[in-house]
Amino acid sequence: MFKNYLKIALRNMLKQKGYSFINVAGLAIGIACCLIIVLYVADELSYDRFHEKAGRIYRLATGNVLENGGLEQTASTPSMWGSTMVAEFPEVEAAVRFHRYRSEILVRVAADRQFYEGNFYFADSTVLEIFSFPLLAGDAQRALAAPNMVIISQSMAAKYFPQENPLGKILTYINRETVFDLHVTGVMQDVPRHAHFRPDFIASLSTFKPGTWHWRYGLPTSWTNCFYRTYVVLAPGADPKQVEAQLPAFLERHIGEEASTFKPFLQRLTDIHLYSALPDEIQQNGNINYVYIFLTIAILILLVACINYMNLSTARSASRAREIGLRKTLGSRRGQLVAQFYAEAVLMACLAVLLALPLVELCLPFFNQLAEKNLSLRQFFAAAPIIYLLGFTLLVGLLAGSYPALYLSGFLPAAILKGWRGSSGRAVNMRKALVVLQFSVSVLLIFSTVVVSGQLDFLRQGRLSGADQTVVIPLRGGDVYQNYETYKQEILRQAEVSSAAASAFIPFSGYKTDKFVLPEVLGSASVFECDYLATDKDFPALFDLKLIAGRGFSYHPKENGAQEFLLNQSAVQKLGLTPERALGMRIQQPFFKQSGEVVGVVQDFHYASLHQAIAPMIVINSPDFVRFLSVKVKTGNFAETLSFLRQRWEAIFPESPFVFSFLDEDLNRLYRAEEKMGQVFGYFTILAVMISCLGLFGLAAFAAEQRTKEIGVRKVLGASVSGIAALLSKEFLKLVLLANLIACPLAYFAMNKWLQDFAYCIDIGWWVFALAGGTALLIALLTVSTQALKAALANPVEALRYE
Repeated sequence: MFKNYLKIALRNMLKQKGYSFINVAGLAIGIACCLIIVLYVADELSYDRFHEKAGRIYRLATGNVLENGGLEQTASTPSMWGSTMVAEFPEVEAAVRFHRYRSEILVRVAADRQFYEGNFYFADSTVLEIFSFPLLAGDAQRALAAPNMVIISQSMAAKYFPQENPLGKILTYINRETVFDLHVTGVMQDVPRHAHFRPDFIASLSTFKPGTWHWRYGLPTSWTNCFYRTYVVLAPGADPKQVEAQLPAFLERHIGEEASTFKPFLQRLTDIHLYSALPDEIQQNGNINYVYIFLTIAILILLVACINYMNLSTARSASRAREIGLRKTLGSRRGQLVAQFYAEAVLMACLAVLLALPLVELCLPFFNQLAEKNLSLRQFFAAAPIIYLLGFTLLVGLLAGSYPALYLSGFLPAAILKGWRGSSGRAVNMRKALVVLQFSVSVLLIFSTVVVSGQLDFLRQGRLSGADQTVVIPLRGGDVYQNYETYKQEILRQAEVSSAAASAFIPFSGYKTDKFVLPEVLGSASVFECDYLATDKDFPALFDLKLIAGRGFSYHPKENGAQEFLLNQSAVQKLGLTPERALGMRIQQPFFKQSGEVVGVVQDFHYASLHQAIAPMIVINSPDFVRFLSVKVKTGNFAETLSFLRQRWEAIFPESPFVFSFLDEDLNRLYRAEEKMGQVFGYFTILAVMISCLGLFGLAAFAAEQRTKEIGVRKVLGASVSGIAALLSKEFLKLVLLANLIACPLAYFAMNKWLQDFAYCIDIGWWVFALAGGTALLIALLTVSTQALKAALANPVEALRYE
């Protein structure tokens, strides 16, 4: 029986090659898109699952209660929490602390082997007990048992010690004035890409002696300074909620009333990548919302492809009507006919999958570059048996063939043999509904792509003017940090360098938050918690911070012995002051033991991502804490200017490598996730529209074929080519217009919700509706008009002879 179904299916496909090609091509593109997105989603969901104890590892994080009663969560915790929990909580088996300096540090083996590294971590000796970082060389039990030990990755071993055994060798760690040697005691496998942090170096945290304090690394015995990422392993069967419930009492036992300023909580290791976006994340995480968005796109594209099959199959019902009537007359049951049509759909799906697999292989390199992944079909088949692909193929075939099978098998043999051609008002209406649904999906995707693109343009326009002319040079080595002013003055002599200034962060991409004491506000000491940025005296002028009152920075603090502060408008407003009254106000920063006065008030400026609203900000003239030098270059010969910057650097800092970036590229990284989503959205939208157009093309061709005699008669009676083309196109354009009316409100609701992630965003104006709807109408018109014009230009004599 099955062999017979297959034989008939193949005959029908070969008999109608054009329609078969449209069906297979549409399904293949839809399946290829779906498989690529499934690979992406599977990769996103696989983060950190390679660790043997992944299901029991949790990150300890906390919320800091602000003065105004708000809560600011952070991924960092004080150093003493984890180890003390091991001693006091029977549910906690082990704990490990990590510390990573915020920017890259210099690692040196020799003058010709020194590089800046960003994945350098300090950790407790328990790290290899908790995380699955297998050692290729060295003893896991002793690798970090003493100070000044370091484990390096396989890649770093090849980078720093080519053709050598790295065990026992010495690496020099250089971070400004902090310089010490580390002995290589182990080489670990490169950490898999799907990990929320990927260390290349893990040095013993005990290198920092207990009881000592360093402003970059905190106090290793502190209960209140949040400098460390802490991970704990719970005992088998332990309930993380019960452990969380004990944390407030635990802190109260150790720090008393100050415990009320912390709100600690646990995060499952495997949830961090997609569900956590806390300040002090080790690296930028993914977003579960984008996973849902991509899954939705996959389902919609596959649905559009299946609708193509349904529409073309039911539209061509007249050609199958006599076959069905004869089969029923000769005794075929409806169930057998349903099986026949399902077999045809599954065969189409099998052919589509066979075509989709090479399409996926062809497109994956491009998609990997776009999404910054390393996906491959081998990963899919390694993780999922071939039975999964077969099941998916069967599902697509059954979904695509469901309506045609039920509709065609329901034809009445008596009506067919009396001359009924297999077309009914209900079937026509169903086809129209499917076309509307299909183009609703396309319009929704077009609308969403327009909004995402508009928001990304808004973010680009909102960034700093002249950022593409600003070179950012990290200040990392001790000699560099102490003598960067010499380099700065040296390069300013070059005519192509217009100005230079230093800051603690890459400009307009980061900040810190701290508590400041304002003794003169309201006549008494007042604690003011706000964001701050440390810079040198030239930063406000270089980046044109607009003064409302007072002046900019005028001297180096070491020359005068006092600090200078600038407040932004939001800070002045929060304090309830006027800009003029804020001038001269004394400010103390207890943590860094700095004090000085407010010398100016500047307009609010975006000092971080546009995801965040501008908050109160203090700019501090504090060159002791800067880490980046920004150099504004005049338009001209960039290559020559960069060569000059490099030459002067190597002359002044011969032991430190010269590295740089362009500020506009640094700022673009703030919106990399949105950039990726926008690009992926755009390409999948194009594919969805292509699939819809394939189906519309087939329906238009069928409609023109069905109306051959009518067209011939109209032409004989004097109808124009344009009139006939309009007649054939009008019905389809009405359906696309209806799709616009359905899809645009849904897309507006979805995109408006997405835009809420940004503190500053575009308004979705009427032009977005017009552009999305107009684009869909134009594409549909071009698709239908090709068939309409072909039919209208045909010789009417041939059309009437055909009938």
